Amino acid sequence: MIFRRFVTSAALLGAVVSATPAFAQQPPTQPPTPAAGTAQASFYELTETMRLAGKGKPRRVAQSALIGTAAVGTPMCPASLVAAVMPGAEYCTIVANGEDDINLTTGLGPFDAKLSVVVQGDNPVDPPEFVVAKMRVSGKMNFSPAILNGLPYGTVKGRLHVIGSDSDPTPFVGVFRLPFLGSKATREAICPLTTDPNPNMPQDLVYVDSGPTGALNGICLDIKPGELSIGYPAVRFDLWFQ
Repeated sequence: MIFRRFVTSAALLGAVVSATPAFAQQPPTQPPTPAAGTAQASFYELTETMRLAGKGKPRRVAQSALIGTAAVGTPMCPASLVAAVMPGAEYCTIVANGEDDINLTTGLGPFDAKLSVVVQGDNPVDPPEFVVAKMRVSGKMNFSPAILNGLPYGTVKGRLHVIGSDSDPTPFVGVFRLPFLGSKATREAICPLTTDPNPNMPQDLVYVDSGPTGALNGICLDIKPGELSIGYPAVRFDLWFQ
């Protein structure tokens, strides 16, 4: 039973926390905040390696490491997991390692990723690292808006499977938002409803906004300091479960 696995993780976590050295037992001055927006889960790409492959039909093959949050009660953050391992939590923190293989002629291709739900383990000051559940996602990516039309976004359709669960996989849709440098002309063309420059950054760094279908709504999302990864604006993935 998947719930039994959660309880086991809770017992192990208790043992880890009790053994935490004193220097690491101070809480962070400011806890992490889930990504804003209507999405049920949001991820940020921390690193990516990319290569070109194929002859005649070139492909973009990439591997990424990500971190994100999911709302409690969603398939990525089951209420039973929260109750067993992190009572009172407002969201789950999830780390992921994924790969995609995109045809550069069509902008289409598959993706696959392994996910781990993590909580604080032996150091509450650094990012969460103790694994309490594992998941797998796979599906199809549509990168054609970016590759064929020069627009800074793409869409995905996939399925989520909780490792150890007998439940059927849960379908989801998503939008990945590429950060870009805005300008008056760019904003007027892509997001005419938000033409003022980003007040959070020295540069006008933004994402395009949309609903779960990826249809642009004329709004740009100003990138915030928390959406940077060692100074670089991170690619953002927003997901909705169906």
